[in-house]
Amino acid sequence: MLEKDLQSLLEQSGVCWFLDSGSLLGMIREGAFLKHDHDIDIGILSEGKEDQIDKFIAVMISKGFRAVKFFWGKVLYKCKLIPESSQIFPYIIDMQFYHASGSDFICPQLVFRDQLTAFQRIKLRWIRLRKSGAEGIESRKKSFKDSFKRVLRKIVTRKTIEIQYKKYSKMFDFYMWYIPKDYTDKFTNINGYQVFKDNENYLAYRYGDWKTPAKKWDFTKDDTGLKMTSYNYICDLYE
Repeated sequence: MLEKDLQSLLEQSGVCWFLDSGSLLGMIREGAFLKHDHDIDIGILSEGKEDQIDKFIAVMISKGFRAVKFFWGKVLYKCKLIPESSQIFPYIIDMQFYHASGSDFICPQLVFRDQLTAFQRIKLRWIRLRKSGAEGIESRKKSFKDSFKRVLRKIVTRKTIEIQYKKYSKMFDFYMWYIPKDYTDKFTNINGYQVFKDNENYLAYRYGDWKTPAKKWDFTKDDTGLKMTSYNYICDLYE
């Protein structure tokens, strides 16, 4: 499968799609995807297009991709299409589904909380296990190992995996992507990909001085299209 095949399938899907984030940055600044990128970032204005999106994902699965779907409640807000081998396609396709909210299109983004906190919780767990004796520790280790094997087996064998993030809300900080609606009024085509016509101002909105490669980049702090939000706010919007 070639990039032009992906572009053709997106066009045939009937959804409003566009190249976004780092993929757009590379295509505008360098005329190609960034060298360190292993995925293609695709944004989709998804409201009222759920059936078309499902059909597109089904077509991609038939072409040799596995689909990892991310839900909040019943709302699909992200999907990673992972080729079964690099011979099928050289990139992961990372799709974000945007919904209208006021003057913006929005999409949730969940980020693991501080790793030190996670390690502290694990350490406390192990202290409690030690108090219950070595037999309890071995039992817990075996249980974790078996659970990990089950998850790994699902990823390897299933064509579609659905992840319901609301169930794991305590593990994450909550953010929201914002795209001002003005950017979605007009599109143009670059190297076969649909992009916002006002793409340079959009990149300035996201990255500031986008023409100069950043030496260090933390998308949660440096990308101004991403804003921290709360669990309750996402629930109010998506339920």
